[in-house]
Amino acid sequence: RASYSIMLNVAEGFERGSNKEFANFLNIAKGSAGEVRSILYILRDNKYIEEKEFTELYSKIEFVSINLSNFRKFLIIHIDRKK
Repeated sequence: RASYSIMLNVAEGFERGSNKEFANFLNIAKGSAGEVRSILYILRDNKYIEEKEFTELYSKIEFVSINLSNFRKFLIIHIDRKK
C-alpha cells in the first residue's frame, strides 16, 4: 500500500493546481517512500526476500525518493511563477 501511496499522492498533488500544494503532496509521497524502505528491511530480516533483491529494490526506492525531493525543491523555487 505504501508504494501505491507514492503514486497516488503525486497524482493528487498535481491535480491541486498550485505548486505549493503539489510540493506538499510530493513531501507526503516521499514519506511513503520511507515506509517502503522500512518494509524492505522487514522483508529482508524475516527472510521473505534475499539480500540481492533487497539491494536492487532499495536502490530503486532510494532513486524515487531523491527524485521526489529534487522535484519538490524545484516547485518551491517556482511557487507563484505559474501565473
